[in-house]
Amino acid sequence: MRWVGLDLHLRYITACALDDDGQVVAEHRRLPADVVPLVGWLQALGGAVTVAMEATLYWAWLHDQLSAVGIAAVAAHPYQVKLIWQARCKTDPIDARKLADLLRTNLLPAIWVPDAEVRARRKLLRGRAYLVRLRTSLKNRIHGHRPPNSRLAPCAAGGTNLDCRCELHLRMGPREGPPE
Repeated sequence: MRWVGLDLHLRYITACALDDDGQVVAEHRRLPADVVPLVGWLQALGGAVTVAMEATLYWAWLHDQLSAVGIAAVAAHPYQVKLIWQARCKTDPIDARKLADLLRTNLLPAIWVPDAEVRARRKLLRGRAYLVRLRTSLKNRIHGHRPPNSRLAPCAAGGTNLDCRCELHLRMGPREGPPE
């Protein structure tokens, strides 16, 4: 069995392969960030291969591609990996070896990997939540820039400004009481 740790980056991947005894079988510092050369490198190791990677910004595409080819891929929780394995000297080859060693010893804090449809839905919901926060922020800025003695006009639909969703109309003048 070969245990492989991958340190992912936008343009390259650093890989380290260990055997069952923890000895380094192969290392590669800068594989292109493409699945074809990586799968070729992994198949050249021979035997069964299990791959570990941290669930950072670029993990999902690689996990899906490796799983589609039939290579066992495990995503690890980055913060828990950091807590388990603190290192003074932190380089890409050391990180790759650390992941392979944690995987080999069954100490890797693996995460549940949702399928592509669930990840797409989550991405959509995160985008919507961001837009709602942005909308609220912009509304608060508009209200912050109103003159101190301005008053909101009543809603055209007949409700109050709190429960009616209509255009914001500002009416200048001194406040005479609560909004109508």
